[in-house]
Amino acid sequence: MKLQLNEKIQSNFLVVIPAWQDFDFNELKAFIPAGIFKVIEAWIQKKEYNWKSDELQYINFNNAKEDKDIILLGLGEKKENFSYNQMQGIFADIYNLAKKNKAKEINVIAEHLIADFGNVEEFIQLAAQTFEECSYEFDTYFEKKQEYLLKKAVFISKKTTENIIELVQNSLLFGQAINLAKQLVNEPANEMTPRKIAEMAQKTGNSYDFEVKVYDEKKISSFGMDAYINVAKGSDNQPRLIVMYHKGDPSNPHDILGLIGKGLSFDSGGYNIKPGEGMGAMKSDMAGSAAVIGAMAAISNAKLPINVTAVVAACENLISGRAYRPGDIINTMAGKTVEIISTDAEGRLTLADAMHFAIKHERVTQLVDIATLTGAAVVALGGTRAPVLTNQQELYEALQYAEKYSNEKYWQLPTDEEYANLNKSTVADLKNSGGRMAGTISAGLFLREFAQDRPWMHIDIAGMAMTDKPKAWQQKGATGFAVKTLFYFVKKMSESK
Repeated sequence: MKLQLNEKIQSNFLVVIPAWQDFDFNELKAFIPAGIFKVIEAWIQKKEYNWKSDELQYINFNNAKEDKDIILLGLGEKKENFSYNQMQGIFADIYNLAKKNKAKEINVIAEHLIADFGNVEEFIQLAAQTFEECSYEFDTYFEKKQEYLLKKAVFISKKTTENIIELVQNSLLFGQAINLAKQLVNEPANEMTPRKIAEMAQKTGNSYDFEVKVYDEKKISSFGMDAYINVAKGSDNQPRLIVMYHKGDPSNPHDILGLIGKGLSFDSGGYNIKPGEGMGAMKSDMAGSAAVIGAMAAISNAKLPINVTAVVAACENLISGRAYRPGDIINTMAGKTVEIISTDAEGRLTLADAMHFAIKHERVTQLVDIATLTGAAVVALGGTRAPVLTNQQELYEALQYAEKYSNEKYWQLPTDEEYANLNKSTVADLKNSGGRMAGTISAGLFLREFAQDRPWMHIDIAGMAMTDKPKAWQQKGATGFAVKTLFYFVKKMSESK
């Protein structure tokens, strides 16, 4: 897809004019040919069009009902603080209008929007990224695939930027990285096995130029990752340990940020089996790993000047004669023993070993883990915000910076020692479930036990990975949540250094 800035409307393209309520249409006179301007002005007066929210007006110049040349798009009342969230919604509405009208090429009158947004480069980047996100549909298993493709969008404005081609290309790749995460999560578990996650990570590394190493079950056992192996051994699909490297700061080889993604390609709950209703959605229990893989693609593509090592412990949690049981006491790579209260609290076991592996073998100096970890996170915050725990406030401040650009929301939870005490066991160093009360906090603090003395942050995306309430730029199913956040978080960390 091509995006351009131009002062003149391209002939034969669909024209979309978005504007705020009570907008003075005369402000756009310089950007619309005189004849077309008069026709639109007459329509506005005749229809008493006022640019109210989602108010559409189709204006046709060829007197053919099916041929709509111009669309007026009402944006409603203009809010005082114009946000990325609003702008992304506007771009998505424009894309969906083009799709509805099967327009392959469009003009968007944008001078006033760019002025309100304040930065032409960021405007173009967000437009390209949003259009790419909107283009995604999970149609892999349909005989007939979607056919619509927006080929070209021209934003009509006097604003210019010298590096628009590079901006657009990088933003399209960013959108593709987000869509990759969506695709990984949307795939059914019979296809997206631990082995397939590893293959997709390697394929992504080849495409975006970052190194990937994959270890099989024998090698994982040799590392002493007993907790990870215990979760995996109930399945015939063998686990895969995936390690990804972005070496963006070779001058500081010992300063490495670790991203740890939960990679449960399917979670039945084990012997503490989940209810049948909704179990099919447990293919999404690898959304943390999908977010990390997508983020590594974006980080590498942007060549951020920072070293990042990502670790995914991919496996399935199933039931068999080999599966671990409630009441078992197992070892971890860190040497801590864990009493198994629930086999459905498996993610923290795989993450604990992945975190220790990242510290011991990859020498990471800071850790961020991301996981669909607890149902309690969904109960607490629903599908609006993801809960966060940290032992280093500077990490959360970098996350808050990322919120502005990611259009994704977070909420910090407390880490009082009273909550950590919920994980104490009478027969082992820890137990893998602190109970129903404060479940998201106790799960996060279980992981803190394996961060050693490193700055650490935990993000629980259990309520965010899938949606049945799609947004304008996102269909029902996987959301690709946290790819953008992780990218902008890492970008902020690189700037801080």
